[in-house]
Amino acid sequence: MQIDNQIIAVDVPPDPIVTAGEVERMTGIFHEIAGVNIESNYSDSDRQVIISGQVRQMRDAQIIPAAFENIPGIKSVFSTLKIDPVRIENRIYFNSGSAQLNPQDLQIITKIQEFLDRYPQLSLRIIGHTDLRGNAARNQQLALNRAIAVRDALTKQGIDPKRLEVVGNSQPPTDVVSHQPFLLGRTVVFEIIDNQDQNQGEQP
Repeated sequence: MQIDNQIIAVDVPPDPIVTAGEVERMTGIFHEIAGVNIESNYSDSDRQVIISGQVRQMRDAQIIPAAFENIPGIKSVFSTLKIDPVRIENRIYFNSGSAQLNPQDLQIITKIQEFLDRYPQLSLRIIGHTDLRGNAARNQQLALNRAIAVRDALTKQGIDPKRLEVVGNSQPPTDVVSHQPFLLGRTVVFEIIDNQDQNQGEQP
């Protein structure tokens, strides 16, 4: 007599309560990442997770759905995550030939200080600019002095100077065109530096 020893694989889903708990736990873990604000909706009937919300980086938008896909009992993950990069829209403007902050600029300095306190993993590139008039070498130094003035104001507010990089540019910002008022070129703009990105190089 011949015995058929074939083994038939049966898909036995884990307890949906356990799966739902793991989905909730995973959502909480990602909420602890700065710049991540997500919601998850688990359906035990089709074993699907729907993820919505905002993240700051494309990397997070890829990692988060993949993590939910690895939860036992999940068959599919549908993501509607939106990427909302952190930006500082504020600019500080200067009088012609001057690198001195105006009294009203303190409000912007305070906002940026609060922003850096909220995101301790971020640093800031402070870029000083000038308008197109005058000597290029003198303008380069003036632009740098404007960036230094903003950096010094932020350090007085308690920001670690190691988180502040200063750059001078003897040209107006790229979004300021020649027919616009000269004032728009006499400015300091800000770029975010994500220290997490810089620390994540290729693994040997």
